[in-house]
Amino acid sequence: MSRTWYDNRCPTCKQRPKINAKGELLCGCGKSHVRVAGEKGTAEDAAILAAKGFKLAHSANGDTYYLGPGDCLVWLYANGTFWGSCGVENPGTFEEYLEEALKPLGLKM
Repeated sequence: MSRTWYDNRCPTCKQRPKINAKGELLCGCGKSHVRVAGEKGTAEDAAILAAKGFKLAHSANGDTYYLGPGDCLVWLYANGTFWGSCGVENPGTFEEYLEEALKPLGLKM
């Protein structure tokens, strides 16, 4: 697997954009960002995630992501990158990310 970590931070202020009350996606320096929707990924991606208890999910706004153990969320992007909410920053590989993310839950890759 060749997916790489997507940091999802503003290159200027280094903060992750957040949705404000108006529904705009803004970072700490006030720069507007465009939300990128996730995708299902390859059959290999889906198999790895499913084997670890992740389920494919779709939001009302058309986003695609995986919901895993411990409410861990993972997004796969069309450009070959990924991002997750599982508390692991800048992992080496997708597999290393999943291993580190699931370790607190007693799950192994």
